Amino acid sequence: MWPFKKKDAGELNLPPLNPPKPRSGMGINDEELINKEIPSELPPLEEPAIKVPEKETEVTEVPVETEPVSPTLRQRGNNVFIKTETHKEILTGLVDISADFENIDDEIDSVIETKTERYEKIDALQNNLEEVSKKFMLIDQTLFGG
Repeated sequence: MWPFKKKDAGELNLPPLNPPKPRSGMGINDEELINKEIPSELPPLEEPAIKVPEKETEVTEVPVETEPVSPTLRQRGNNVFIKTETHKEILTGLVDISADFENIDDEIDSVIETKTERYEKIDALQNNLEEVSKKFMLIDQTLFGG
C-alpha cells in the first residue's frame, strides 16, 4: 500500500490566483498589446541596400563510415556505455596495476638505498687510498730524500 493518502480537491486550501501584474519599466502593458489593432495585410519587405550574390551549392553525399561496435560497447551520441562485467574487470585491473606500482616503488627505494650505501663505501675506500698514498710519499721522502 502507498503510505500517503490522496487528498480530495475540496480539502486543499489553496490561495486564490492573482491576475498578473503589468510589467514596470517596459513601456508597454499587456492590455495595450491586446487592444492594439492588427492589420489584415502586412506591408511588403524593403529590399536590402547591399545585395549578396547567391552562391549555387551542390549537395554531395558524404560517405558514412560505420565502425563495427564491439559487444561490450554501445555508443549513443557522445556517451559511451559499457557492460558492468567489463567495468568490473577494468576496475580490478586498475587495482592490480596500482598494487604493482607500489611494489615497484618499494623496489626502486631499495635499489636507491643500496646505491647510496655503495657510493659511501667507495668514498671511504678512496679516502683510505689517499691517506695511504700520502703516507707512502712521506716514507719515500724520509728514506730516500727525494
